[in-house]
Amino acid sequence: MDPFEVVVVGAGLAGLAAAGELGRRRRVLVLEAGTRAGGKVETIRRDDGVHERGALFAFDPAWIPFPVDAGELELEDRPIGLSLDGRLIRGDTVAACLGATGADILESMSVGCYLGSPSPQAPMIGAALSRALNAFFRVIHPGDLAEYVPARRRDALVRHDAAHFRHGNGALVQAFLDHFGAEVRTGRRVTRLSVETDGVTVGWRGAHGDEQAQAERVVVATPAREALELLGGLDGPATRFLRSVRYGRGIAVVLGLADAELEPLSYVVSADGTVNTFVFHHAARTPGLTVLTAYIVAERAAAVWEHGDHEIAALVREQLNALGIGAVPAAKVRWSDVRRWPEVGPIVSQAAYGDFSPACLHPAPRIVLAGDYTWWDGAQMPYGMQAAILSGRRAAALVGEGAGALPTPGSRLAPLAVSLVTRLTDAGPLVKDSVRDGTIAFYGLLLTAAPDPGIEQYLLGEAEDGLWAYQQGYGVTALDSALVMEGLLASGRHAALLETSAARLVDEFFDADDGGFRTLPHGSHGRAPYWEGTDCPATAFCAWLLSRIAPARYAAECAAAAAYLRRRQSLSGEWPGQWFPSRTIPAFYAVRLLATSGAESAAACRRAGLWLRSRQDEDGSWTGAVIETSAALLALAALGGHDEVVARGRDWLARRRGGAGWPGEPILHYWFEEAGARTYYHTADAGRITSAWATRALREAPRRA
Repeated sequence: MDPFEVVVVGAGLAGLAAAGELGRRRRVLVLEAGTRAGGKVETIRRDDGVHERGALFAFDPAWIPFPVDAGELELEDRPIGLSLDGRLIRGDTVAACLGATGADILESMSVGCYLGSPSPQAPMIGAALSRALNAFFRVIHPGDLAEYVPARRRDALVRHDAAHFRHGNGALVQAFLDHFGAEVRTGRRVTRLSVETDGVTVGWRGAHGDEQAQAERVVVATPAREALELLGGLDGPATRFLRSVRYGRGIAVVLGLADAELEPLSYVVSADGTVNTFVFHHAARTPGLTVLTAYIVAERAAAVWEHGDHEIAALVREQLNALGIGAVPAAKVRWSDVRRWPEVGPIVSQAAYGDFSPACLHPAPRIVLAGDYTWWDGAQMPYGMQAAILSGRRAAALVGEGAGALPTPGSRLAPLAVSLVTRLTDAGPLVKDSVRDGTIAFYGLLLTAAPDPGIEQYLLGEAEDGLWAYQQGYGVTALDSALVMEGLLASGRHAALLETSAARLVDEFFDADDGGFRTLPHGSHGRAPYWEGTDCPATAFCAWLLSRIAPARYAAECAAAAAYLRRRQSLSGEWPGQWFPSRTIPAFYAVRLLATSGAESAAACRRAGLWLRSRQDEDGSWTGAVIETSAALLALAALGGHDEVVARGRDWLARRRGGAGWPGEPILHYWFEEAGARTYYHTADAGRITSAWATRALREAPRRA
């Protein structure tokens, strides 16, 4: 039995990307059921050029760390079109085409609400506008717009770049094969994965019968249905996710048109007929040749699925002629090519992705999932070449450096908080909803307060390339990651992961020009202007973690952060914060770093100490709040405080404790604009977060002498 460190099942872009990362340092075998690598990238070469039977739009060379010989990028910057009720509407943007549909002003103004609605209905914007949006949506999605999560529906408003490389997207696949050390075997359909104590037995069927190999770990980079067939005997978040993923079918029809006199357009979407999208490529190397790629998806593809290739090609030519952009007689069709894709792309539905988390990537110890459909963070589309490559890289990172079983997450832990969602209108506040949330980051605070192997294992499984989110689907942030990292640091384990996380904090959030850390990753745009830019609590918390994890390596970033905090301190001695309904939490995070930053920070620490003491109430608390008092005590402890102020604060905190701990308090507040109105989130703890703050304060703040 051949031994391998990693076996990758599937040689699509996800599998190739995973193997490319791992093959540089480990013995890797890639098994592909088909006769070629590339998955949905299928470039066909002809004497007069190339055409795509799968992924059509050009890849971005920045997605991979090595050069790709793809030839010149050929642009297609002509207008686009919309065929609606027998009329062709032309425009440079989707908005221009929609504006010419004849929709009235109220319907046009309602598009944003329609796209964001939990259940979009055509009467909200009118039937014509609804059909037009769905036609544009299906340029890249193989389903009905209403089936998708709201975050993806706005793809209907995107004009896509139809540029293509002269050598086609197949050059990307070849580049992967040329630049990694993994062994690729095609024509091998994996039939069995057996997880054992010391590895995974991988069985497959090929031309020479049944074979098998032993691997330390396995990356399953196949479509969801095939992954489920291999893992169907298991249960857990991953297999439940795999069962929920649905795909849309599609047919790609490519016609080589000789000397066709067609109106110059980049692509046309159709709300009528069978063809959804007509994409025009003008072959630079073959004068007079136009390559037309027609996409038929979803129920339209189902209606003609069993038709013959020649019949489908003739149907495409007929509907092309009906657009009114020029006539193409049969004699001008130099060649045709038809490719059926039973699973052209996932339906990004709430049912499949509403509860997605990193736990869905771990079906069993030693096994990780990859594939475009797994790349989901609430914003990035889990579909296409980029998503596939990113998912493969993430799978390689999850496989990691060492041997042994991977941490396998259990079920999602219970929400720790409740958010009251209020719409602020001219008529006054309007309560919209009450949402239970907080399923990841604040568990890090609980872990800091008290060891818990279950929480520790859970948080390891929720890592997203070494960073963490507030809860599943929210996207990683600096503060959420810091909360979890502090908990893992307190455990005294996971040094290698924390070093990776520290590097990711700097790469994703540190602003070298400002010297501070952002809350959101570089390139991310918050839902309100104040979400963007650097933030004092994020800067202080992240820099303190760097000083504990790798102080020598990050000395420059820590010094810059300390200088940033000194600049941002108010004359009174406090610091601003964006997210916490607290004045002492920002102070605690700041003085914890500054107290170890040398003489330059001594004056800032003195001012902070004076401000904290001046804010204490007569009963010993800070504003009568457990969290506010706990953070103040932790800040004074960081400053070396052991006086009567600390003693009275400890006494008040101890008196507030009930039989089950401390009662819950507000922990977060934030707002953003939505459909022209401001929406405010006020998040309160159910008790465990408040109790964790108090537990820490009583443990770390000095007792009376």
